[in-house]
Amino acid sequence: ANIVLVEGQPIRWSLTNYSLAEDDERQNALTLLLQAYFDSEVVAAAAIVRAVQQEFHASYPAKNFFVEEWSTAPAPLPLRPLGGYDNLIRDFGGGGDDDTEKKNQQAKAILHEYGIFCQSQILGGEEISELRQLADKAIHEVEAAITEHHPDIRIGQDFFVFSEIASRNLERFDLRLNAMSSSPISLAAIEFVDKHIRSQEKIESLLKEVLGGEGENDEIDYDVSLIYSRPGAITQNWHSD
Repeated sequence: ANIVLVEGQPIRWSLTNYSLAEDDERQNALTLLLQAYFDSEVVAAAAIVRAVQQEFHASYPAKNFFVEEWSTAPAPLPLRPLGGYDNLIRDFGGGGDDDTEKKNQQAKAILHEYGIFCQSQILGGEEISELRQLADKAIHEVEAAITEHHPDIRIGQDFFVFSEIASRNLERFDLRLNAMSSSPISLAAIEFVDKHIRSQEKIESLLKEVLGGEGENDEIDYDVSLIYSRPGAITQNWHSD
């Protein structure tokens, strides 16, 4: 569907991919998120926003609309379904029963549709506690290293990117344990994944179904990372993950 032309080029709207989110910058105002496609590479984003804003005001003069562009990409950006992901992505694949192959196929389809699926009941309570301890130690180790070697960086306030860790929106961080190859804690965490997760047949069959890898020489390449937030992190209600 087209709502407006910008310099003769139509904005094409996806009427099936939309969502709702609270806008932190506008007192958590409930915001309708729409996905649109625009083919021209020379028109500034501000011109698109301005054209859509004018169209809304012309069509609904008695209402007050505020139009904003939140993100752009050279490919479609999936939006979180209105009801959330839980009922769509949970407990697919690797069920450990006679219907494992069917569940693996479902997991593959869900991954292609939403980019994520959730499989529960992989670890027991003691294993989760062990993993949490490894994660806390790895976080403490890398943040202590930043403080020691880069005292000018205010963790949680400044943006930074290293091979081991990068800030994601201030108080959110992405810690790549594979890049901390000299750390015993990092190696222990990677070993934990191999021992307690990759060793499970239901997980291995699920990964092979979703990602491939059937021959003896076919291996599934993966990284072990921690994505963690500290108090004060900005919410990402609109983000698909």
